[in-house]
Amino acid sequence: MKNSVIATYDEAMKGDHVNPKRVLEEAYKNTNSKGSSTACIITLNSVKNTIVAANVGDSGFLLIRKGKIIYKSSIQQRGFGCPYQLGNCNSNNPSVAQEMELNVEKDDILMVGTDGMLDNIFESEIEEIVERAIDQKLKAEELASQIGNIALYNSFDRFADTSYARASEGRHKGGKIDDITAQAQAPSENVITFSTHI
Repeated sequence: MKNSVIATYDEAMKGDHVNPKRVLEEAYKNTNSKGSSTACIITLNSVKNTIVAANVGDSGFLLIRKGKIIYKSSIQQRGFGCPYQLGNCNSNNPSVAQEMELNVEKDDILMVGTDGMLDNIFESEIEEIVERAIDQKLKAEELASQIGNIALYNSFDRFADTSYARASEGRHKGGKIDDITAQAQAPSENVITFSTHI
């Protein structure tokens, strides 16, 4: 994580738009710690009104417009429950990262999360929560907290109907206990508004 922050700063100092794939490559190159991780890096290009993303594995993001999901990043995995990961031992490298650029509009919401969030809450539930948040004029912090807390609750419910259980085709029942990170942002605000790690 530290190396991605340093790489992002270095990219910004060049005066160019921060390229998520280059950030990923620099962070990967400069990391010596043992272990592996999925990665989802997103930057806003305020000149072009786009978000640019590089994603590896099963963490990801949703772009929501007027309460409806208009884009969901794809999961990269070798098989069910075996996501691509960046690491220094029998892992993938940044060349496998999916890169995308999407147009954003005023009032769009970007929901970013780990697989712990995405596996324990359905897209339709996220849309319902977002619609209520819009009606109630909730802050991004409150939206992220609501989605993260529902995912957390579902993760401990052995009988919950979850996206992970459905994707397992009968191999898993209920929620999936995992770390849960949820972040909500309005890209037009040009700032990261909230990140919660449960």
